[in-house]
Amino acid sequence: MNKKSLTKGLFYIFINNFTNLNELNYSLCYNNIVMKIEDGIFKRDKYEVFYRLVGDFKEDSIPLVILHGGPGGNFSSYEVLYQLADKGIPLLLYNQHGSYKSTIYNEKDYDELFTIESYMEELEAILAYLNIKKYHLLGHSWGGMLALQYILDKKDKNMQSLILFSTLPSSKLWGIENLRLIRYYPKKTREEIIKNKDDGSYTSLLLKRGIKKFMKEHNGDKSRRVYINKEKKVKFLGKSYQHMWGKSEIVSDGTLKDWDVTDRLKEIKIRTLIISGQEDESTPYINKVMNDEIPNSKWVLLRDSQHCGYVQEPELVINTLINWIKK
Repeated sequence: MNKKSLTKGLFYIFINNFTNLNELNYSLCYNNIVMKIEDGIFKRDKYEVFYRLVGDFKEDSIPLVILHGGPGGNFSSYEVLYQLADKGIPLLLYNQHGSYKSTIYNEKDYDELFTIESYMEELEAILAYLNIKKYHLLGHSWGGMLALQYILDKKDKNMQSLILFSTLPSSKLWGIENLRLIRYYPKKTREEIIKNKDDGSYTSLLLKRGIKKFMKEHNGDKSRRVYINKEKKVKFLGKSYQHMWGKSEIVSDGTLKDWDVTDRLKEIKIRTLIISGQEDESTPYINKVMNDEIPNSKWVLLRDSQHCGYVQEPELVINTLINWIKK
């Protein structure tokens, strides 16, 4: 067996197997915690899916399946959660089709594949492909929208619990709340953002500065990150984002603009954990609505976090997830 090691600070990778171009097995050592990792490619008729298994997938394991944000994001930012594997919670992460390394073969299929139904089918298919029976499902941001639609439509009895992380039950509610967050912005900036909402243009320098200010205040101020990724973060691919969500983070004008499952939240009977940040674009009010409507839910509000609380309060998030999953 040919072994090769790569080092980067306290981050070590030991490659155990590189005989199959669609599968790479290796071990990762971070802060003296060794984790088994397997990367693979799941091929379908119109696209392929890049996935990663972290930890030991034993016969009786109940993994945590993570749905990344976007649409068009990827799982690279969730590296901090790999530490869960050391606590006996293996992880499945995958990049949804149209995201990094999950290639759609033909652009003519974008309209068909950039739908919430297609992404639900993809989740179902990869669970079957990897023979994952019981699992916990965590959806972050857009991934939470996908998770909500999945449990409501599929009612999968193999799902042991649902974890909604900085997400939303309604695109309209998201827009209303985020327009409220900018109410103290300079008048001309507010007007440009509202104009963008109405006509979908994204050319104004003033608008771009306003969006940048909003993202720093509510999405991800890099100076506030406690956890810094050891692996290189990869590029956000925007085609699915622009098609489905739209041109602005604040208000949706894409195909998801009328998406709303608020009236169906009471149908969710499974144990549900809701996590959000105090300064999140997924505002406390949005999360209170979900907590009020989902019967068997618990809400954890991260006091010092924005939209990606797992990198701003990683210890609290990890302990919360361990206690929830091991309960």
